[in-house]
Amino acid sequence: MAPSLTLHNQDREAALMRQAMRRPVHSLHRALPWLHALFSLRGCTSVGAWPRVWGHVRIENRGEITIGERIRIRAVPWATELVSIEGGRLVIGDSTFINAGTSICAAELVSIGSQCQIGPRVMILDTDFHVVGDANGHATPSPVVIEDLVWIGAGATILRGVHVGRGASIAAGSVVTKDVAAGAVVGGVPARVLRAADAANAPNVVEGRWQR
Repeated sequence: MAPSLTLHNQDREAALMRQAMRRPVHSLHRALPWLHALFSLRGCTSVGAWPRVWGHVRIENRGEITIGERIRIRAVPWATELVSIEGGRLVIGDSTFINAGTSICAAELVSIGSQCQIGPRVMILDTDFHVVGDANGHATPSPVVIEDLVWIGAGATILRGVHVGRGASIAAGSVVTKDVAAGAVVGGVPARVLRAADAANAPNVVEGRWQR
């Protein structure tokens, strides 16, 4: 599908461009990732204001890919891919960060909240693609929902049907097959609870930044 920006977002983008032109040297380090993002994410259905991309992002949009404002994707040294297959919806919230080598695929729905931190080489899939023991079988997708302020460590895999609650943390290398409670810390293969949810340790947003 062709990219679509709201009039409001177009006005904001124009204002940012005018600011960059007034102070070109000061703004260059910010403008280049933004311009690169506009090119790299052009295959998405909708992209919010002020995205930034470093490196190569592969977009395969045969369904719907919606990206919020101020997303950052650092696809260096490995490419990052965002995929929606027929009938699939991939939704990524505002100010979420995605690191290199991450692969996110939606066959039905993958919803990622705002202010999430996604480490390198993470896989998030709402389908198994294949059926064990049946080479010709078709896997049934099941939505993956990741709420706001979730931290996902390097090399983690989140499989179909998983719901990750607000502020949860997933340790590096984990394979998540079951729901994760808000504020909990999980890790392992398969992932298990390492620390239960604790309001005293719950993350929050301070001046627009992810804090512990």
